[in-house]
Amino acid sequence: MGRVGGKVTDDDGNPLVGAALVAEQPGTSAKYEATTDEDGRYNINGLRGGDWLITASMDGYLPTQGNFRVTTLSRVPPITFKLEKGVEGPLGALSGVDTTAIQADLQTADLLFNAGQYAAAIGVGMTNLEKGDFAAAEVTLAAAAETAEASAEVFYNLGEVKFISGESDVAAGWYQRAVDKDPAWGKPLFKLALVALNKEDYEGATQYLQKLQEVDPTSAEAQQATAVLQQLANR
Repeated sequence: MGRVGGKVTDDDGNPLVGAALVAEQPGTSAKYEATTDEDGRYNINGLRGGDWLITASMDGYLPTQGNFRVTTLSRVPPITFKLEKGVEGPLGALSGVDTTAIQADLQTADLLFNAGQYAAAIGVGMTNLEKGDFAAAEVTLAAAAETAEASAEVFYNLGEVKFISGESDVAAGWYQRAVDKDPAWGKPLFKLALVALNKEDYEGATQYLQKLQEVDPTSAEAQQATAVLQQLANR
């Protein structure tokens, strides 16, 4: 089983004692909790391999969350959450999100697509993805994927949206389209390898990782591929 650990701090980098951490795996009922110690550190153990949504919260601070990849093949680097002062509250799918702004973004994207301004419309989708508004991002990026101007980045980010939601097979389809569009880009190849690892398809994962090393040897993903391949060889 895998584990994640790290630290929770305030805006100034001071450790927060007693902050709550919750790890949830999309598409499953798996849920693990932890609390930071006197140094603001935490550990969450017993996580199965895959993607996990981790939320950090504390009274008097705005909660924050992120999606992280957990693998039993290597240790996840320490994850630090920085909480800002604010009014605490439940963090749901739309908690703290201005739904009126989301609707405005989608309408703006539609207008831009209709006007032929594809790059600007895609920018709206990418912005929503960065904000964590996955539903809004998917709508805009899916529309972009149907255009002749669709880039490998559009396909890759649609894969990310599906991967985060636990739809690995659908995600793999988008990652493959990204590879077909830009065969020399390592990121989608690395994600295809992760999908294969989730299925315990070690041969398939090895092929994707070796291809990544071949076409994008100077990338950060190529360095990760080397480490994963070594662990696969030693398993």
